[in-house]
Amino acid sequence: MTNPRNAELIMDVLTGLQRRKGFLGLKVETFNLIVTSRRLVFAAVSSGLMKEAIMQARREAKGHGAGFMGQWGAQLGWMKVLERRFFLIAVNAFLEQFPGSFSLLHTDVRSIVARSDEDDEGGRVTHEVLIETAGEKLRFQLTHGTADEAREVLGQHIANV
Repeated sequence: MTNPRNAELIMDVLTGLQRRKGFLGLKVETFNLIVTSRRLVFAAVSSGLMKEAIMQARREAKGHGAGFMGQWGAQLGWMKVLERRFFLIAVNAFLEQFPGSFSLLHTDVRSIVARSDEDDEGGRVTHEVLIETAGEKLRFQLTHGTADEAREVLGQHIANV
């Protein structure tokens, strides 16, 4: 969606970025990364927003004639419900509607690295996105998609990837 005065277009969305905070990293914050023509907007996902999206996914499945199992399966796609919603509201509204959200201008980003790490036994693979600005380093674990997919999305829109 574009605002005629602002002309900030949503280019792409990466869902399910998690950042650990607090004592021993026990607190987890979840974000969806909205890539616009000018900045990266990190839309915070609260538990209330997640529950609302799950219920909407169930309602949509029920509206399409799905039974209990179909509705249960549909609720696993709640991030797609949020992703569709992002394309319907103005970019600045993310920062107002989703407490804990923040943004970075593309010009403030020094580098972005998307990488995959395997555990010592070769079983579990984690995917991360590391973003460095002049003032901070941000680390996010991807819960949906891979580091390669994130690199491809970000590389299309930001020069420092």
